[in-house]
Amino acid sequence: YIITVYAPKELCVERLAKRTGLTTKQAELRMNEQICPEEKKSLADFVIENTGTIDKLKTSTEFVIEICKSLTI
Repeated sequence: YIITVYAPKELCVERLAKRTGLTTKQAELRMNEQICPEEKKSLADFVIENTGTIDKLKTSTEFVIEICKSLTI
């Protein structure tokens, strides 16, 4: 299965800049070199939303893992 973790591009740029110390413009340029989040989302079998808290992300991830386990033959 293809699983992607999704957040809107603007949020990804903001997080990247904060995490790395890049300027917003530098982070945006780096993000522009990658496949856009919306395209990743359209190609995935499962999409884990990453727009909330870390606890929500963990819960969503565990849920998708359990689904994948149940689908495995």
